[in-house]
Amino acid sequence: MTNHELNCPQCNQVDKVQKASALYTSGISAIEQEAWMPPPPKSDLPPLRTKQKGTSQTGLSARLAPPEKPAASLSCILTVLVLVAILSLPLSIIAWMSDWVNDICGAFIAVNLLAWLIGIAIYFQQRENAKARMPQWEEAVRRWDQLYYCARCDGVFIPGKTPLISIGRMNEFLFAEPTEATQA
Repeated sequence: MTNHELNCPQCNQVDKVQKASALYTSGISAIEQEAWMPPPPKSDLPPLRTKQKGTSQTGLSARLAPPEKPAASLSCILTVLVLVAILSLPLSIIAWMSDWVNDICGAFIAVNLLAWLIGIAIYFQQRENAKARMPQWEEAVRRWDQLYYCARCDGVFIPGKTPLISIGRMNEFLFAEPTEATQA
């Protein structure tokens, strides 16, 4: 690919153009911090040394991130569990305070079982939806890997194939139906 092909389609310059995937990767760094925690007051203990690890990401790197891989979420099951716990608390209190222990326990078990089944069914439905979206995601990642970013115009493009696309509309472009011009 010649430098001329890498010219931004909007400003027609190449000096501020870089591969989007390289900017994404270079904007992520590992962080390791060391801290000292003072001992409790009136204690003979030495200060406690701790290490914290994490990552840091620049704003540009976050904006140029590749499309997220579709995946099922366990949050629906956790939500159901929390709701069951909240709803079953009054049943448990009533059972404890009354003679209806056997009736309430049977209802409690039935409600819990139903809630679990609903949560599991939702999870498996999400998993199937994620599988169905995989081909579209794979195409979006293939396009993302071809993108170049112009810092002067704050947009992305596929050299020789697309006009400049606002970085805010990048995901919309990546998941759009491919045209002859954008297919490699």
